[in-house]
Amino acid sequence: MNKLSTLIKKNFKLLIRSKSSALVILVGPLLIMLLTGLAFNNTNIYNINIGVFSEDYTELTYSFIEKLRTEQFTVLKTISEDECMNKIKEGHFHICIVFPKDLALNRETQNQITFYVDYSRINLVWMVIDTISAKISERSSELSLNLTTSIVDVLKEVEMELSRSEERRVGKECRSRWSPYH
Repeated sequence: MNKLSTLIKKNFKLLIRSKSSALVILVGPLLIMLLTGLAFNNTNIYNINIGVFSEDYTELTYSFIEKLRTEQFTVLKTISEDECMNKIKEGHFHICIVFPKDLALNRETQNQITFYVDYSRINLVWMVIDTISAKISERSSELSLNLTTSIVDVLKEVEMELSRSEERRVGKECRSRWSPYH
């Protein structure tokens, strides 16, 4: 045990005498930690540039775009789908979202939203897609709630109108039965 402690002391004295080796021993791990931290840094989620394209922007498309802007993403429209994809290749956009023409809330049309993503920033890709998907789901839920509320309101109006017409019909029958002219 005594030999081991003597050997350790001797090695520390050698490290302290040589300034370059002391610098490597102390600064090397700090440099590795710094580089690793920069590689996996995902705090710049709000510096994401998103390109959007649609042949025909509807009110629903604009509402999705506004939802993205509330997350502090930079959202820019493009002229064509090809231009949007080229901007990704050039590094101007991180994601390109292509909305279908005449995006609407009916079951007859296929409303498929297409994402094109810059995979060179792989640590951000899934986080951004999850964020965007959550915003689209949130907007879909809001629209579903609005549609459900409007359907319930219409049903209540129909129910009230039917009860009024029933009261009028019953009232007419009562007056016709008890009419003094019969």
